[in-house]
Amino acid sequence: MSKSAIDQPLAEFLKTYCNVDAPKALNDLKTYVANPPTEEGARRVDQFRSQLAAAIVSNNVTPKQYELLTGEDFDSLSDLKEWLNQLWRELFGDQSPREYMRSNYK
Repeated sequence: MSKSAIDQPLAEFLKTYCNVDAPKALNDLKTYVANPPTEEGARRVDQFRSQLAAAIVSNNVTPKQYELLTGEDFDSLSDLKEWLNQLWRELFGDQSPREYMRSNYK
């Protein structure tokens, strides 16, 4: 993931479901992640999960990038990472992003 752009589908999921102008969209994301409507949807959820884990572990989504996608302004990378970890727990449960990456990328 480059420093200038966030890869798809991570960027699309963040823009669509974490946008400050669509506060109820996060519930839609939880539903979509839990029950993707198609095989393609399931593939995109898997890719989103991998990209979100990598973004959290590697700190490769900046507060500015996140703000441009969602309208949400974080004061620091630490604050953004805290939010992304909270999002991860809400979507994928207690396994940490680091544990997920270790178990899926041996």
